[in-house]
Amino acid sequence: MLVPACELAAKVRGMTKELQALPFAYQFPLQPLGFEALAESLLLLKSLRLLRRRDLVGLGTGWAPTDDEEWGFRSGADLERFIWAAQTARVKAQQGRQPPVLLMAAILRVAGQQLVSGPLATTSLGVEWVNGPAADPLQLGIRLLLGPGERAEVDLELSSGGWSPWSETWALHDGTLAAKVVVAAPLPGGGIALIRCNHHSDTSQEANTEHSSCEVENINLLKETLAAAGDAGVHACVAVGGLAWGKDGPPWCPPEVRRLLCKSV
Repeated sequence: MLVPACELAAKVRGMTKELQALPFAYQFPLQPLGFEALAESLLLLKSLRLLRRRDLVGLGTGWAPTDDEEWGFRSGADLERFIWAAQTARVKAQQGRQPPVLLMAAILRVAGQQLVSGPLATTSLGVEWVNGPAADPLQLGIRLLLGPGERAEVDLELSSGGWSPWSETWALHDGTLAAKVVVAAPLPGGGIALIRCNHHSDTSQEANTEHSSCEVENINLLKETLAAAGDAGVHACVAVGGLAWGKDGPPWCPPEVRRLLCKSV
């Protein structure tokens, strides 16, 4: 059934206002994108959590998301490429069964301190849930280790308790956390850089996970793009699902995290 032009125009204006109310900036007019592109963008951007740059706070006692920079898209093509990358990350994380995933928007940057040899590290990013018990906030932190060559590793952790004496951390690298993680970043020349990791809770894979546990595409191109971008960084989408604790879980989890839990990954 055809929608009258006046009704379609009203819907476009409404979606434009909704998009402008989100924590994203658009350096181009939105309405010319049209109804379908706006609807697709709105649906996905509304589902995203923003990952913020983490830094040591509290006299160096702990990490916390501290950066409130504005997330911006330079053009309609820039937005379209990001939506495509985010959709790819979600599909790859769900593996066709459509279990729940947590979608997060990230700006990847090269970390300030790098080893002379070894992988290129990105700055640590995080998101924090503070609407639970005051003593038990939950924080998610993530960074990437890229290389050498076409290899990559995801350093993901969840921590509870802030910087209190009873704070505790669950991490992929030591087997106390298992998860499916997908990172997708659109590249300037087209295509995307993709990292897809499936860290199992099986004890034979829980410690010292090898880089080969991650399936990757275009990692060398991503490293080149990161180096060229400088502090402007590279937009990416992170999808996390299939969480499992390798030890007793935190005393409190927000609904966004609880729905990701499963018995095995």
